[in-house]
Amino acid sequence: MRIITILRLVFFLTCCAIYSQKSDFELGKHELFYGNIKDAIVNLEKALENSQENNSICEAAIYNELSKAYRLTYQLDKAESFANKALNSKCEEHEKAKAYDNIALVHFIKRDFERALKLHETALIIRERIEPKDKLGQAISLYNIGNVLVEKTDYEKALDYLNKGLEIQVEKTPEYNVLVADIHSAISTVYYDQGKFSEAIEYVEKVISIASEVFEGDNLYFSSAYNMLGVLFSMKEELNKSLNYYKKALVVNVKYHDEDSNINQAMIHYNIGTIYRKQGVKEKALYHTHKTLNIGIKFLGENHENLAFPYSQLGQIYGKEKGIQYLQKALNIYENSPYKNSVRISYQHEYLADAYFNIKDYHQALNHSEKTLEYRVKEFGYYNRHSIGALNIISKVYIQLGNYNKALSNITDAINYNSSKQISDDLILESLKIKGDISLKIYEETEDQSYLQESASLYQRASLLIDYSKRRNFEDKIAFSETVKGIYEGGIETNLLLYEIKKENVFLEKAFYLSEKSKANILKEFVLESRVRTSSKSNSKIVDLEKSIDREITKLSSTIVKEANSTGKDTLGIYKLEGEILSLVRKKEALEKQIEESIPELEKLKEIKISQIQENMDNDLTILNFFSSKKSLYAFILTKSELHLKKLGLLNENLLKDLDIAIKNKNRGVFREKSYELYTELIKPVEHRFIGDKLIIVPDELLWNVPFDLLLTEKVVEKEKLPYLLFKYAVSYSNAISLTFNKNIKSKLLKEECLAFSFSNSEDSLSTVRKSTNTDLPGTRKELHEIAEVFDGAYFYNGNSNESNFKENADKYKLIHLALHGEVDHVNPKNSRVLFTNALNDTIEDNVLYSHELYTMNISADLVVLSACDTGSGVVNKSEGILSLGYAFQHAGAKSLLLSRWRISDKTTPKIMKLFYENLEGGMNKSVALQKAKIKFLEETDVFTRSPFYWGSFYVVGDTEPISLKRNSLKNIWIYVFVFLGIIGIVYTMKKRKH
Repeated sequence: MRIITILRLVFFLTCCAIYSQKSDFELGKHELFYGNIKDAIVNLEKALENSQENNSICEAAIYNELSKAYRLTYQLDKAESFANKALNSKCEEHEKAKAYDNIALVHFIKRDFERALKLHETALIIRERIEPKDKLGQAISLYNIGNVLVEKTDYEKALDYLNKGLEIQVEKTPEYNVLVADIHSAISTVYYDQGKFSEAIEYVEKVISIASEVFEGDNLYFSSAYNMLGVLFSMKEELNKSLNYYKKALVVNVKYHDEDSNINQAMIHYNIGTIYRKQGVKEKALYHTHKTLNIGIKFLGENHENLAFPYSQLGQIYGKEKGIQYLQKALNIYENSPYKNSVRISYQHEYLADAYFNIKDYHQALNHSEKTLEYRVKEFGYYNRHSIGALNIISKVYIQLGNYNKALSNITDAINYNSSKQISDDLILESLKIKGDISLKIYEETEDQSYLQESASLYQRASLLIDYSKRRNFEDKIAFSETVKGIYEGGIETNLLLYEIKKENVFLEKAFYLSEKSKANILKEFVLESRVRTSSKSNSKIVDLEKSIDREITKLSSTIVKEANSTGKDTLGIYKLEGEILSLVRKKEALEKQIEESIPELEKLKEIKISQIQENMDNDLTILNFFSSKKSLYAFILTKSELHLKKLGLLNENLLKDLDIAIKNKNRGVFREKSYELYTELIKPVEHRFIGDKLIIVPDELLWNVPFDLLLTEKVVEKEKLPYLLFKYAVSYSNAISLTFNKNIKSKLLKEECLAFSFSNSEDSLSTVRKSTNTDLPGTRKELHEIAEVFDGAYFYNGNSNESNFKENADKYKLIHLALHGEVDHVNPKNSRVLFTNALNDTIEDNVLYSHELYTMNISADLVVLSACDTGSGVVNKSEGILSLGYAFQHAGAKSLLLSRWRISDKTTPKIMKLFYENLEGGMNKSVALQKAKIKFLEETDVFTRSPFYWGSFYVVGDTEPISLKRNSLKNIWIYVFVFLGIIGIVYTMKKRKH
């Protein structure tokens, strides 16, 4: 009996050991598949230890899994050792094939592609021999061989193997789905290398879609896919979108590995450094590039070919002679490699060409740019993005060398190759601009008008290809607007030259259209799309879902801003939050595509003719539209019946700064001098063309910083009443004429009159100027009391003056008045903010309204008054104007705004506001209402507050039409009644006298 018991115990313990071994192995394999590599190694080592006591599991299987695990942690010697053990142990044939693959993959990382290819081919032979038992293995072999061929740039043969891998009929398992995703990833690399970035993006999106059936969104597997999307969007110059993908890739990788613990992190840091380099953020670019170099040396050694990446990047960051040394070092690494990658070598020559170009060594620049073309044509032929890019570079070098014929020949080839295959819109834009520049230079040398005609035609063709809608990221749209300004500049200058020669108005009108088209394209797109959505029959469920996503994005964005401004900020934590935003943005973009399909009329609304503008203009109105180029400042003067042009001299930026300082310091002497000087430069040369007493100014670039109504029309030494332009014209501003005068745009009809908020924090001391974010503003309460006497509405004070109440009511009122604190972020305009009262009863919002929140809101008000500091100041963009808080409200849909240029006085602002609103209530248009309010204030104020600092900060942007108010309507009815009764009384009296 005891013997039986002992036997049973031995049997039980043996079974436990076998079960433990199996469970450790299966668990390790499972953990490895899902990216938990550390846990996988622990369990696989346990399984290996148990396997030495019994033979229930083939040791080769464990060795192979351990080889894979150590390879993924870049412990390559261990990985190869375990693979060799698997190969030398007794095991089934399919494990031998796995072992050959594992050894091959180690050599692949070491860039010994010939050895890797032979080993993968050996694995395929084994799997074909045991077919049909291992069909999945065959598909894996085909993928592995195809992937090596991609690195060898044998793309045709690579695609053949990869597609054969997809054709094999295998039962759909998680392993098979991952293999299919891997194959799609390899194909995306082929398209990337060939410069077909849009096709590559489609394949990476397929990778994510297929893998999502197996893994969750933050699984390690997706890190490489996000990184690849970052690379692709970077090549398409969508840099901010690219950066977001890189950051998400890094966060996912660090979740499964320690920080700085693998070569994949090194490549992600390199890519992040690339974006910061392109954006001109040198310190961050250097930080991430040095991270790449240090991690690379740690895992690959000092002589690995991939170290050329960080050396090359350092060369591009430093530039000049120091940069050239790094670039040459990277080129030497590639050229001395056993396997010469011609694509990488071509890029190094391109970077060297760019470096020499920047130090004006054009002969060396030509040498390297021609080598760039030589390598790319050999690899891809001429009909390829890479080759066309090289032709563009060569053309620019020949321009600097003065060889316009050679430049023209190369750029013509670039355009022809691109046009015939429709390879790249961005490159064709660049090529057309370069050819336009060349033709213009030839005209200037030869005075041959055919070149001038051709130049104008090329710029016009390029302008028609400019499309902001292809870029969905706001920051990328902003960067793109700066890039394309040169195309509009060339088009305007060539058409104006033709106008001077031919005296035909058609050229003047073309120049005017190009000037208008160059302005506020992002704002036009947002505002028009928003208004069309309001009046269209878009799917309400989709729109509501989009709004829900927007709310989540704004909350995360606000959290990021707070974390970024905190002490000891968590950079990776911020990246994680940005990754969450990216996931939401991906969902939103899919919804936007569905919404856009239902509003095809959007494009038609963007076009507006001069005749349409003039039809909608009053007889007493003049539009002064400026355009700044590198050579000149142009002023287009448009009235009800005429269009004129005046070429002005370049504006002195220091003059603007001096005027601004003089106003803020209340320096009357400097103010008188500089304001009159600006008047003589900007207004006096064109004033004789003005008609009427209303003036809409469309500034460009730095001109947004000019307070035109404060300019002095006479040179005065000392005078109590200064001759401000304000006394002659009611001045307002417009981002673009088509926004102000497109009467076909329908906006939401609002019934309520006025929504107003006052900042309050009675525990703090009072201040005469609104400059502290926690200071009580007693003047703001006075403002609201004054407004309440004029308009009915909802007025929020104290704890009720919070962000939640604003968001709940913002889209219901014709007029919104915010007497609050304002803060401008000059580094990141989307983080500029309005501060509400920090109320305890607002548990939903943080009472900080950021610009990025306004971009997602709908505010259809006729007028928004931002009675806070600096609400109309900020970063000036070449196309969009000032990226201010006011700009954000325009994005939200506000038709017009009253903004401030500097910190406003809490003492004088209530008086100006009362006068302004009384004028509005009297039926005046907005610019006239502000003009009269300022004049009235000057007439009644004392000598201490007569300085422009106290009253001149405010200006009107957008639609200037009077606001239709219920009280006005009632008032008009009573006027009509009294007039009617008066007429009856007069008639009755006259009849009585006759009798």
